[in-house]
Amino acid sequence: MTDSHYLTYIHSTMGTTERRARERKKRREEILNAAEKVFARKGITSTTIDDIATEAELGKGTLYNYFPSKEAILWHCAVRGMQKLRLLIEKKISAGEEAAKNLMQMARAFIAFSSAERDYFNIFLHAGMGFSIPAGITESEVKEVFEKESPYGLIRNELTEGQRAGIFRADIDAGVLSHAVWLQFYGFMQILSLNSEMVEAFRLNHNELIEVNMQTIINGIRDEKSCH
Repeated sequence: MTDSHYLTYIHSTMGTTERRARERKKRREEILNAAEKVFARKGITSTTIDDIATEAELGKGTLYNYFPSKEAILWHCAVRGMQKLRLLIEKKISAGEEAAKNLMQMARAFIAFSSAERDYFNIFLHAGMGFSIPAGITESEVKEVFEKESPYGLIRNELTEGQRAGIFRADIDAGVLSHAVWLQFYGFMQILSLNSEMVEAFRLNHNELIEVNMQTIINGIRDEKSCH
């Protein structure tokens, strides 16, 4: 094989590999699109892998070549939702603003997101982001998504900045504090969603509860010196 023939072969092989990668990515996106439609129509709990495969016009076996389970599909759909939520939060917080105020703006972004993107909000809550890792999702993938694409990364940035400014307690590791705040707020949102009838029965304001919860979190992590 001449050098020119070898280079042609290499370029052809690379082109084929790249095309297959693009096609695989496109098919995965189509499956996620189909899953989101079924989740919205049937409800997340009632949806099965067969439902998603039918909506995507794929055989169930073929679908498993792209995702190992319904939980993995749900997780990836939730990542899409987190990306939208993060963009919304980034528009509401301000560089140079006090960290505590930005945290409250994050809570308000959650409120806006829960109304404007109801389907994604439900997926986000059902996926157990921060509580469980589905089969087929690696720990490194979870860490990368949380730090770069989810609200968690923004929360950590604000808490770290707040510690530097003496607003929040510096005796707690920033990573530990970030996870504690994220899990508490996320868990609260899950419980609130599951108890909507109770909220209505007591005639409580849904949005006010979210803001009060975040303010309670902020008050709990404030450095005592900053309160004087």
